[in-house]
Amino acid sequence: MKITIIDVTESDLGVRQVPMNYRSVTGRVQTLDGQTVSFESTLERDLVLLMDFDPRIARITHQPMKIRYRLESGEERSYTPDYLATSRGSPLRKPARPLLFEVKYLDELRDRWSDLEAGFRAARMVCAQRRWGFQVVDERCIRDDYLKNVTFLRDYRSYPSDGKSAVMLLQTLQELQVSTPSELLAATFMDLTNRMQAVGAMWRMVANGSIGANLRQRLTMKSEIWYEEPTLYGK
Repeated sequence: MKITIIDVTESDLGVRQVPMNYRSVTGRVQTLDGQTVSFESTLERDLVLLMDFDPRIARITHQPMKIRYRLESGEERSYTPDYLATSRGSPLRKPARPLLFEVKYLDELRDRWSDLEAGFRAARMVCAQRRWGFQVVDERCIRDDYLKNVTFLRDYRSYPSDGKSAVMLLQTLQELQVSTPSELLAATFMDLTNRMQAVGAMWRMVANGSIGANLRQRLTMKSEIWYEEPTLYGK
């Protein structure tokens, strides 16, 4: 399939406004750094939650560009990808390449592939020129235990803490090196009331990476957690 790119229109605010749609779920996600990111399906919303939780991602733009292209037959079409994720760097490393995302349910990909394929190819051509990445994602790579953990932990990122509980938990975990949430709380606090009050501080540290955990497996009070050595510029 031969495709010719005609032009690319871009905007940091998105190339179109999300219309009200009573047949699907639309809305906005408030990110940790204060961004408001639109979505037009629950699957898009879930991808935004994952991107917002990733500390490497600096900005999420909904529908960042409109790509106009021409097919070999002469027919002109346009394609608007769903999201652009741009990464943050540090003094020790360069930011990762930007990633352009298309979000579709698996059934729609199967049923409409012949209609969608040309737009995806056009996006890959644009990304190849810019050294970006392009990914088509469906529910299989979005809706798993990691999403469940992210949904559980994301509100704990801004959980209020007096600092004392966090310091005590980290000191205990540094001695233990490996533990579980239940065991760590019991080893740190003799009193049940103090344990209960420290639960939020513990999950906050899991959410921000101060306490290590395998987020690809469903988190419980019996999950394995470990002490993470602090680094100068983060992970």
